[in-house]
Amino acid sequence: ALGIGVNTAIFSFVNAILLRPLPVPDSDRLVSIFHRNIHVPGSLTTTSYPNYEYYRDHNDVFSGLMAFARLPMSLHINDQAERVTGELVSTNYFSVLQVNAAVGRLFQGDELRVPETSPVIVLSYEFWQRRFNADPEIVGKTVRLHADSFTVVGVAQLGFRGTVLDWYGPPQVWVPIRMYREAARGFASAFNPLQARDAPFLRVVGRLKPGVPLSQAQASMGTLRSLLRQDYPETDPDSVITLISTNQDRFWPTYRKGVLSYLGLLMVVVGLVLLMACFNLANLLLAQASKRQKEIAVRLALGAGHGRLMRQLLTESLLLAIIGGVAGLVVAKWTVQFLSGFEKPFGISLAVDASLDSRVLGFALLISLATGVLFGLLPARQATRIELTTALKPELSHWRSLRFGARNILIVLQMVVCLVLLIGTGLFLQTLRNAQAVTVSREPEKVLIAPIELATEGYSDSRARLFYPQLLDRARSLVGVRSAGVCWIVPLSGLEASTQVRASDAADPLKTPVRVNRNVISSGYFRTLEVPIIRGRDFNDHDNETARAVTIVNQEMARRFWPGEDPVGKELELADPRSTLEIVGMVENEKIRNVREGDLPCFYIPLYQYARREMSLLLRVTGDSRQIVGVLRRELQLLDKDLPFTNIKTMRTQLDIALSQERMTLALFSALGLLALTLASIGIFGITSFSVTQRTREIGIRMALGAQPGQVLRMVLRQGVTLIACGCLIGLIAAFVFTRLIASMLFGVSASDLMSYIFASLILAGVSFLPARRATKVARMEASRYE
Repeated sequence: ALGIGVNTAIFSFVNAILLRPLPVPDSDRLVSIFHRNIHVPGSLTTTSYPNYEYYRDHNDVFSGLMAFARLPMSLHINDQAERVTGELVSTNYFSVLQVNAAVGRLFQGDELRVPETSPVIVLSYEFWQRRFNADPEIVGKTVRLHADSFTVVGVAQLGFRGTVLDWYGPPQVWVPIRMYREAARGFASAFNPLQARDAPFLRVVGRLKPGVPLSQAQASMGTLRSLLRQDYPETDPDSVITLISTNQDRFWPTYRKGVLSYLGLLMVVVGLVLLMACFNLANLLLAQASKRQKEIAVRLALGAGHGRLMRQLLTESLLLAIIGGVAGLVVAKWTVQFLSGFEKPFGISLAVDASLDSRVLGFALLISLATGVLFGLLPARQATRIELTTALKPELSHWRSLRFGARNILIVLQMVVCLVLLIGTGLFLQTLRNAQAVTVSREPEKVLIAPIELATEGYSDSRARLFYPQLLDRARSLVGVRSAGVCWIVPLSGLEASTQVRASDAADPLKTPVRVNRNVISSGYFRTLEVPIIRGRDFNDHDNETARAVTIVNQEMARRFWPGEDPVGKELELADPRSTLEIVGMVENEKIRNVREGDLPCFYIPLYQYARREMSLLLRVTGDSRQIVGVLRRELQLLDKDLPFTNIKTMRTQLDIALSQERMTLALFSALGLLALTLASIGIFGITSFSVTQRTREIGIRMALGAQPGQVLRMVLRQGVTLIACGCLIGLIAAFVFTRLIASMLFGVSASDLMSYIFASLILAGVSFLPARRATKVARMEASRYE
């Protein structure tokens, strides 16, 4: 049950991410369109709206071509603002996918943006149930998206969660892309995305016409791309079109290799545990067969054929496997629920529904039958290959039963698998410990992070500059708040922003522009995260749009640009926007995207000189951070009741999310390692106990002739020690090979870490020795009373 259950659970993720097709008709006919730069291997970009229209109107291989862009939206229901995941879509979005309406209708072609068209919206089935209690009268009602009212025209069919998995959540609402000004105010304020041919932001999906293969569509779209460049010479000449099956485009294609590798590793690991369970099953069946030798001999003597007996024994092993498979489904469900609790289980955010569908149930049935047959075949074969004369004589059958080489081999294999898992657990334990030691702040549980998204509420840059000082004043005045700051990129969020810079007085190799990381912060940011200022000063309220442009650099940037010099007072030139910044301070390096990256060059720009409308408020508190959250939310609502202040978390939570894959891997390896250790111990106990039971008469005679208990114990344990030694030796070799496969997933520890190998070997030897000794003592007491 445990072996089949964990395998089924991991396969359910493989199924949800890689195998399960879109829940729409003929999903194999859907194709995603990307652009690839011919000079940058592996680079893929999306499509601009004007180019999408050109492809839609001029192609001859698609029956329909739709486009969409996913982005956060602010939905107001009953005067409460809620952050939802929405999609801007072309009006043929649902028709191309052949998705139906559960209630009302979906978008129509006449809902292109014209003055007399009122904004409309479609809800997802799950969102309609959760937020509107499945109100059957929802059609015709209005909801407020940002500052505008939208009329609900329908609800999408049950089970439709969009076409992409790698976002924080499936879409909850859909809005026609022509209504982008109302649906995405911040997105639309900087430029008009419907007219910018050089602004790719849309993912495009087409449905192939009947009889058109993917290769023909690829060639046709390549020709169309060439014609587009002729009609519009400003179109990027270095990119070509690449078509990918939409079923294979459930997450961004460049992530696919990493996810495949990680899922492959997990399938190998849980497969090893299933092997251990099967080794134990085979050993138990071998032991049963030894006990049933006389029964089988009698059946053979009465005329039963070997094939008939093989079928009987295989039927018994299959019955065990099927019962284990049924119980394994319960284990699989629990395991899926546990693994789904990790926010980024594969290093990226995945909106995965890893439910146990028919494919997963079929997988569970298949491995149940396979284990029953494969590991019941050896015991059945061994049991039916007996000599009738020997088996029917008790005094001779004992010596025949001593031949249990197959069981020894199975025990050694169990120990090999167990040692591999224990060493992997030790390496991942050190990886997580090392990663957690690399924090961005002391006492991260006392640092609160509150995302502030002003763009979606229509804030202009000038209005945002007025908002942040008020925000910081209110935050710093709260009881229990030691310091507060605002930043654009939150450390360990997985995000980064970079730009090209040049230092005119730097070393020769750096006189050309170099791309480095940047962040926009307010005064108090470094104090809140307790990042020491090594040289110069922090930003202050005088560093505004009327003052000289300034910046603060980190140690790594100073080392690369001005090695051995004090960077304070020097100048940094930005390529975009072109400007010159005076360096007023230098701070210690901090992690930007994740804990695994090395020290990267980074510079900081003051908030009031380069205000962004998507920032995060950071607070360092003195007491329990949970008690501050409610007070903080009330204060923020007083500033603007329409801002949805959600997803407030601590820096500790941020670190846990950043280490989600490491934590999940350690949890899985630890559980599987413990399971493997238990199975190996049971196997050692069983084979030692069975061996002593078979030698009970011999041991009794030896003790009657004067053998001391210690001599008997050493005699019997010799076999167990030999098995342990063989298992550890082969296991160390296997672990050395296996750890090469996980080397890229480790952090701060070598795949050949000697202490992990020694410690795991000692644990396995110690735990295996104890049940062997116990089994020997129990059997020796029985032998002392024999006859």
